Amino acid sequence: MSLKSVIIHAENCRGLGARSIVVKLLEQLHHFPQFDFQCLVPELAEFEQIPLPAHAKLLLAGTSPRQLARRLIEYSLVRPKQPDAFHIVLGDLPHRIDDQVLFLQQAHLIKPQVLPSVGRSLKFKVMRKIFDRNVSRVKHVVVQTNHMKRCVLASYPSLLSRQVHVFRHGSVLCSLNATSPQPKGDCKIAFYPALAYPHKNLKLVRKMHDYLEGKTPPFRLALTIAPDEVPFLRHIPWIDFVGQLSMAECRDYYEKSDCLFFPSRLESYGLPLIEALHFNVPIACSNLDYATELCGKDAQYFDPESPSQALQSLERAFASGPPAKKPEEGSWQELLALLLHLHTLP
Repeated sequence: MSLKSVIIHAENCRGLGARSIVVKLLEQLHHFPQFDFQCLVPELAEFEQIPLPAHAKLLLAGTSPRQLARRLIEYSLVRPKQPDAFHIVLGDLPHRIDDQVLFLQQAHLIKPQVLPSVGRSLKFKVMRKIFDRNVSRVKHVVVQTNHMKRCVLASYPSLLSRQVHVFRHGSVLCSLNATSPQPKGDCKIAFYPALAYPHKNLKLVRKMHDYLEGKTPPFRLALTIAPDEVPFLRHIPWIDFVGQLSMAECRDYYEKSDCLFFPSRLESYGLPLIEALHFNVPIACSNLDYATELCGKDAQYFDPESPSQALQSLERAFASGPPAKKPEEGSWQELLALLLHLHTLP
């Protein structure tokens, strides 16, 4: 008996968070021997090192500008090969092929009239145009929060509510143990794991510095970026630029931090919030729907445009105890099972 063919499209998952999710899903393939998997992934060493079962094959997609441009044309004009196969798309943009299941993690695909904080660059405009063009070919969509589901349905009215499903998975960090005990120092540490994207709202930190008028706050802020990425912050003396951290190093930083600071204006999920809840780290974060859905009463909220509120929330978070609840998390095997199961539904 021949196996059902499944093509997993992850060729556009190049960010650290997206790549870690793809790795975790590929590690679950051995639980589903009834399928023959073909997995399209970026040409990166971390994917080549995954031990795959005999019924799974890794296909490496190039990352050169020419190859990326070719894939963009495929999204717009060309149907992928093997149109009769079972397609799961992890890279946010639907292909021009019918009855695919899409795992959507990119908040910038939400329309600006629904979420004004989404990116307005040409890149995101093109991505939203492709999504508009191909969404009619999507059978089901999986997102990570009810907030994201509402935004997807408002942005793309052709999708029905029964086609959009919510699954909250954990963070890869949550499965790691601390490499060594991390003693807390005398000075409080607020940890903000983020890249230097506009929606991460790093300019609020500059506003906080200006609001303090030269005073030193009773904490240090650890940012996972380099100072040359944010020149408007490089001379602020109470910032520690720790640079991009490995998964293990990030796990250790939660261990020694006194608070998660998360002023982001836009998230499809908010993995650092899940991580802070898991590791019992107090939270000060934006008073926005994505955060309140995940954290409930277990965070100190502030207006993401207000430096005074941000400083007050940090003060309350440092004085508070650890979060009272653990996040609701489904397993990676359950997520892959859902993506496979959705192909059997109308």
